[in-house]
Amino acid sequence: MIHSFVFSQKEGRLISQDINFDLLSVFLQDEGVQFWVDAGEVSDEEAKALLDGVFHFHPLAIEDCLTPSDRPKVDGYEDYVFMVIHAACHSQDKKRFSTIELNL
Repeated sequence: MIHSFVFSQKEGRLISQDINFDLLSVFLQDEGVQFWVDAGEVSDEEAKALLDGVFHFHPLAIEDCLTPSDRPKVDGYEDYVFMVIHAACHSQDKKRFSTIELNL
């Protein structure tokens, strides 16, 4: 599921969440908002619709999002910086640490 959070920079508060892709595209044009989009457990088709259809990410950045990687990396594109990083996760029930890939 894809979750989104839109914040007003002027008011410093959440103004919308879990909006559709069309409205998210509109918010992209508004310099007065900041947003966070979490695309955790989604199909490749949903991810491509978001990353290409809404954000217009470079095809190589989209490929990096869809293909797991063991190595961190940073790529600079014309309008943004794309990063693949790994965060530590702790499983309470298994009592062990592991890593999870984050694409930012």
